Amino acid sequence: NCSVTVELKDMAGYEKYLETAAASGIPYDIVILKPGGTNENPREYEFHEEEFWYADWVNKGLMKDITEEISTYFPKGLEYIERLPNAKSYDDRIYAVPKLFKSFRVYGALCTPEVIKNYGSNKIHTYEDFIRLIDTNLEAGVDLNINLAFCQLLDIYLQDVSMIRLIAGTVYDTTDRSIHYIEDTDIADVVINQYKKYYDTGILERQPDDDIYVTDYRTFKFSEFGNNQDPYFAKTAADDSLLLIGGGKNDVFYWYSISAAAIFTTSPQTERALMLLDFINSGNEDITDILQFGVKDKHYKKSQDKKIDLLEVGTVFWSESLMNYESEAIVFSFEENADEWKECLLNTRVKEIVPGVPNQKIFQMFKYLPEEMKQAVRERTSLSDITFIEY
Repeated sequence: NCSVTVELKDMAGYEKYLETAAASGIPYDIVILKPGGTNENPREYEFHEEEFWYADWVNKGLMKDITEEISTYFPKGLEYIERLPNAKSYDDRIYAVPKLFKSFRVYGALCTPEVIKNYGSNKIHTYEDFIRLIDTNLEAGVDLNINLAFCQLLDIYLQDVSMIRLIAGTVYDTTDRSIHYIEDTDIADVVINQYKKYYDTGILERQPDDDIYVTDYRTFKFSEFGNNQDPYFAKTAADDSLLLIGGGKNDVFYWYSISAAAIFTTSPQTERALMLLDFINSGNEDITDILQFGVKDKHYKKSQDKKIDLLEVGTVFWSESLMNYESEAIVFSFEENADEWKECLLNTRVKEIVPGVPNQKIFQMFKYLPEEMKQAVRERTSLSDITFIEY
C-alpha cells in the first residue's frame, strides 16, 4: 500500500450553507439531501428509499425535517419552495443538521505491488513524488490504469506551493496571506499540462471529455470494487495523518473524502449524545472510523469489542462545522447558548503544516458572531499565533 502524508483541508463551497444559517439565526446547517447515483451511472441521481444513506440520521432524530417551514427561514428561496409539492419521503426534503461535522479532505493512493516496487518507496509526500510514482512505472513499461481527477492533482500541487484552494477557483497564499483566482496564476497551467499528458497517453480511466476538469468530480465508483474491498481509513497513533488501505483493479487509485466527521457532545447524558453514541456503536466500521477521527482520546474510551463510551467530562463538545485543528483555512459557525465552542475551537497547539510557515486561521464567519463572543475570541487568540482574516 502507498500512504500519502499530504493532507489538505478544504471547505469546497460548504460555507455558503453556514453563512445562510448564521445570518438567519438558525443554529443548524441547512442541507438539501440527494440520493446516490446508480451503479450504471454514478452521476445520475435515482432515488431508492432503501438505499438512502442518511436514513439512520433522520430516523434517530439527528436531522430535523424543515421542508414545510423552510419559507419561514428563507422567504426568497423560491427554487426550494417550488419543489415541496413533489418532495418524497426523503428525496428532495430539506433538513436542518446539528453542527457536528468536521469536514476535511484526505488523499490516498492505492498501488499494486509492481507499481510500488518500481517507485521504490511506499510514501508520497509531494506533488513531485506523485508524478514520479507514475513516471517511473511508465518508464518501466507498466500498462498503467490510473483513476485520477484533475482537481485532485491540483490540490496536491497547491499544498506544495503553500497555497490552499478555498472555493472552486480561488486560492489562499499562506506566504503573504493573499487570495487569488487560480486563472490569474501559472499554477493551473502547470497541473493542466501534466494532467493532459497523462490523459492523452490513455493511462487515466476514461472520463467524459466535459468532466475532465470539473471541480470535485468524484472518481471513486463503489460498484467497481465490491463491498468487502472498499478502502477504509486506518488511524495512525503518532499523529493525525491517515493511511488509506484497501484494494481494487486500478494500479494507482487516488481517492479523497470530504464527508468525514468528528462528533462531540455537550454532555454524555443528553438524549442527543445517547442517540449519537448508539449510532457510533452500530457496528458499521466505515461510519465508526469516520466519526471517531479528530475526537481526542480524552473524550472517549474504546472497549475490546470496539464499543465507545463517552467519558464523564464537562468539556466534550458538539464539533463546529469545518473545525480542523491543524488546518490553515478554517470556516466556523456557532451554536447559540453553547459556551464550549470556544474551547473546542481554540484549545489546541497549532502545528506548522508547511514547514517554516506559521499557520493562519481564516475565520469567515467571525463577522456573524455576537460582539461578546467576538471579544472572547480576541482575548483567547491574543495568547496564540492565530490570525483573523475577515472577507
